[in-house]
Amino acid sequence: MDKHINRLVPFKFDLKNSGYGIYFLVLSMVLAFVYNLVITSGAWNKYITLQVSIFLISVVGVLVWILPGYLEIVNPESKELILALPIKGYTFVFLRVLRLYTVYVIFILGILSIISNMSDEKMINFGVLQGFLIAGALYFLSGLGLVSLFITKHGVIGYCFPILWTMVSFFYRGGGLWFLHPCEWIVPKPYDVTMNITIALWVFGIILHIAATIIVNRREYLIN
Repeated sequence: MDKHINRLVPFKFDLKNSGYGIYFLVLSMVLAFVYNLVITSGAWNKYITLQVSIFLISVVGVLVWILPGYLEIVNPESKELILALPIKGYTFVFLRVLRLYTVYVIFILGILSIISNMSDEKMINFGVLQGFLIAGALYFLSGLGLVSLFITKHGVIGYCFPILWTMVSFFYRGGGLWFLHPCEWIVPKPYDVTMNITIALWVFGIILHIAATIIVNRREYLIN
């Protein structure tokens, strides 16, 4: 029984959990394309604003893609269920999130790659290094969301804290965030090396996902 329960949650179950999050993601991106390439098609920076829009949408999207699968285990009414199930953090959190994240980041990088190949007009440089940076930023923010959710046991905080972090990163160009500047691709931080920020985002992203795994393994914290 334990072996069966500790297998990865079926992917189609995670898709169902995402619910309206998938529609939000697709609709937001469609609107971003329509606004930038149709309504404001004459603007000289239309591809830049499209890239920025897709990146910011992807930040919210990674949260609505991953977090819904874990809202139930911080629900006070689920305490008995958490105690009854032999959940292992490694499969239930780390591997499950890694699978969801991989599918998501391939999709986002694919969209950004299409944009970068649409025109020779002025746009933000997008290549292998930038893709690695964006992937690291999304991994860091998903980990930040999970840890915030598990520590506070409030879904709103799980969503809002990473979004607030992104807002500070965007409006203050990473000021006060050390190397943890997820918006480095669209608003580079002055005097800092992009590679250092990329590495820091990946390293702390891994640390946060490991921390989330440890918290779920210590179920007594979740039920208090």
